[in-house]
Amino acid sequence: MDIERELEAREIREYEFRVIGHGEELDWLRANLKRAKFPGVVKGEALARETFGNVVIEAFASGVPPLVTDACGPKFLIEEGVTGTVRGSDEEFARGAAELAAADPARKFALTQSWDSVFVSVHEAYGYALRPEGGLRPVPVHG
Repeated sequence: MDIERELEAREIREYEFRVIGHGEELDWLRANLKRAKFPGVVKGEALARETFGNVVIEAFASGVPPLVTDACGPKFLIEEGVTGTVRGSDEEFARGAAELAAADPARKFALTQSWDSVFVSVHEAYGYALRPEGGLRPVPVHG
């Protein structure tokens, strides 16, 4: 895996992959990922312990800077290099994982987050996206 090779090349050893579910690549992943756990198909309460549908929010609230691809919606929640990292290619994604593993501004930002502050940020982001007249002007948050 490119991400694991990049982390190992930088002598970063404090990480772990979690592969949830099953698929045709499972045997290959088991054989090739050194630091991975494979809980398989997880349902109900156990699923809540293994994964969370909105991982960017969970990362912020847990003090972990998120790394997302540039081909998905979470990229709009990230301020590049400040609140997290957005990468395109597999190689860029691997480098981004290694960069985030080191102390950087995104990690410092993530450590300041709480569930309340994350909720306000997400509410504001939806406000920007849902403005009927378009544009990216801030929407006041009441509360």
